[in-house]
Amino acid sequence: MQDFKKLTVWEKAHALTLKIYAATESFPMSGDDVKQRLRQASTLIASRIAVGSAKYKPTEFVDLLKAAESAAVETEYLLMLSCDLQYLSAATYKTLDKELHGVKKMLAALTQKIEANL
Repeated sequence: MQDFKKLTVWEKAHALTLKIYAATESFPMSGDDVKQRLRQASTLIASRIAVGSAKYKPTEFVDLLKAAESAAVETEYLLMLSCDLQYLSAATYKTLDKELHGVKKMLAALTQKIEANL
């Protein structure tokens, strides 16, 4: 069991979620469903990392890291959709997508590291 706030991947995921919340403030009313799903998916990335870090069994942590990876893929798609629907500017999309890819890489690396020690 470890303090999730000390995990760099959690810090990056949390920062990304805050940026997504800010970026989605300007979504039109017609985009409320996408806004809510995008916020939920991005929140799940950081929350799954946090919950996983509290587990005593490494296999449980890995399962939750994989759930975070799935949420990251959903976030990736919803960011793309938001840009295609012109709810996000191309520049904002590019910035958020780049940060998301960094989080995805960190998640994969942490998952591999833990799995290697099982």
